[in-house]
Amino acid sequence: VRSTQVEISVHTLDGGSVRRLFSGHQSAGPQTQTWDGRDGQGQLVPPGLYLLRADVQTEEGSFSRLHPVAVAY
Repeated sequence: VRSTQVEISVHTLDGGSVRRLFSGHQSAGPQTQTWDGRDGQGQLVPPGLYLLRADVQTEEGSFSRLHPVAVAY
């Protein structure tokens, strides 16, 4: 079974790093990661919009995707 290097992270809208959720190898197929709304120090982030970033390195090249995430309490 082949695996691919994946990094999942959360960022502010201006690109600032909030938290790295996952960094490592994953096998093919659907995968899930959850975020509890906390930053890298364990503090709840303020309500607002954030960007979830997925970086994937494959045999065909490197790919990045951004997905907006809304946080509300």
